[in-house]
Amino acid sequence: VGGAVYTAVTGGSRWAIIMLSVLLVIDAARSVEMAFLNASRQQKRYAIWNILEAWSRPICAVMAVLLLEAKVEVILAGYVVASTAVFALSHKWAIASHAKHSGIEADRVKDLTERVEKYSLPLMPQGLVGWLSALSDRYMLAAIVGLHEAGIYSAIFGLISRPFLMAQSVSELTIQPIYFHAVATRESQAEAVIFRRWILINTAIGIAVLTLCIGGSDVIT
Repeated sequence: VGGAVYTAVTGGSRWAIIMLSVLLVIDAARSVEMAFLNASRQQKRYAIWNILEAWSRPICAVMAVLLLEAKVEVILAGYVVASTAVFALSHKWAIASHAKHSGIEADRVKDLTERVEKYSLPLMPQGLVGWLSALSDRYMLAAIVGLHEAGIYSAIFGLISRPFLMAQSVSELTIQPIYFHAVATRESQAEAVIFRRWILINTAIGIAVLTLCIGGSDVIT
């Protein structure tokens, strides 16, 4: 709805808004799948899915631009094609019909759904907090110094943050399942030890990558 109003006021591309909306749906479905894969400690499938997603999006976007033209909606269409294809390949599609499930299983599913909703509602503001901490600076810079400078900043920030995000992702995928297991089994002593190690590992990795970036700043630039 916001996109429709924006295009009506500014005369922007409707196809870009449509592609963004489709991409939002695919990313939401993928996030749900990733959450369950992480919870069930299926790290291999989780990692393969992430790798395919990371490589297929830019490849499809470049191919779309080469075949058509360099426009925002064309690049987004490439992202949509890539993410849809990866989701279709990686998602385990249900074979059994829902009608075959017994009443007891239906009650268990309903109970689980209610518990998940109750658990997740207080966590929903994290999305807004995450957006404010990760992306709001672009909009502030655009308002203060202009879109061109904000775009340069965004590109540089995206590149330089990539090693930190990759390192953080590795430590998270390695330690998070073990930590969650300790929490679930109420092993308080192990939980505290793992949590401290997690913080120390992330701190050490962050300092190491920062040192490399500062030391090799001329090469990186």
